[in-house]
Amino acid sequence: MPYGKKINKHSILQSIWFIGIFFSLNLNFIHADWDCYSNIVHQNQESISYTSRELEKAVIRAKVWKIHREDGVFEMTENAIENGLEKLVNSFKEYGILVNFLEPENIYSDSLYYFAYNGRPFELMQSHSVDSLINFYYLPNINYTNGTLTGYGQAFNTPGNELFVAGNECKYVSDQLVCYDLADTFIPIHELGHCLSLLHTHSTANGSEHVIRTIQDSLCSMNCSYSGDLLCDTDASLSIKNDVIYDGIDCTYIPIETDECGYIYEPQVENFMSYTHFECGTAFTEEQVSQMFSTLENHNILSQTVINLGDMNDDLVINILDILIMVNVILSNDSISDLDLWLGDLNNDIIVDIIDIILLVNTIMDI
Repeated sequence: MPYGKKINKHSILQSIWFIGIFFSLNLNFIHADWDCYSNIVHQNQESISYTSRELEKAVIRAKVWKIHREDGVFEMTENAIENGLEKLVNSFKEYGILVNFLEPENIYSDSLYYFAYNGRPFELMQSHSVDSLINFYYLPNINYTNGTLTGYGQAFNTPGNELFVAGNECKYVSDQLVCYDLADTFIPIHELGHCLSLLHTHSTANGSEHVIRTIQDSLCSMNCSYSGDLLCDTDASLSIKNDVIYDGIDCTYIPIETDECGYIYEPQVENFMSYTHFECGTAFTEEQVSQMFSTLENHNILSQTVINLGDMNDDLVINILDILIMVNVILSNDSISDLDLWLGDLNNDIIVDIIDIILLVNTIMDI
């Protein structure tokens, strides 16, 4: 994508014409009623380093907590959580991270179920958290107070090991209004990205990011490494909430907006860490992935969620038991599970075999 394109009168006229046609076809979309917040623990580039990645792949433990009313009521669309988690697992696998979910548990609490009404009792929710897991909390509804929010996502800390997703929102797909449980969108992926230290692509926590990447001019400098989300392969962006149209095939960003230097924003509408349309969030960038790996390797809490490769029974020790489990995996006629494959495939050739056993033996002898 070319950078450094400045706005001109011709592009403005083109945009006005396009927007006029768009609205004449009644493809209006409603304003989003969901929001996302995360307490940013790091504030500058000195505390984030995406260059220190060492792992090629990682397996992390996670757990789902479903918050019910005390009488057992749980007003969420059937399988919304499971469908959303399948999307999350498959998406992170593409980038070398296997999120291994333990058995889900239910929490029965009216205080948590009516979360906003009860003043958002985070401490009560966090009392269930386990340090060695990424803790996913799910609420069917965020607001019983007649407020404006219908859905909400939050990573309790960036970085951190707790997040919650709640509620719903309706958006237009072409000219049809489609309603979504946030649990069954890319929002859990977005919030896990926050947990693994990623900021919004439109973040201003570190100052406003300039559009340009490869050029300089007398009035504007490239500042992506210390402004915005602190990454240079994510395009500078304002919030694109309500600004991305999905027609059933393509995702289109409508506004013509400029940074303080007069350069036009051309945001990545597919980026998971943006406020794009629910059907459009599909990708992380290379630097975002490296940042997540670096966080998993170095953060004092998140590193506890990582299962060491070769630790087949996840008992925090690599020993003869792991060799026996690996032998059983190889001899079994059953299809190998993702967990066994990721933990046992030590040479990354997409198979668990005698070579991996030899590598595991060598690992044990070196301990």
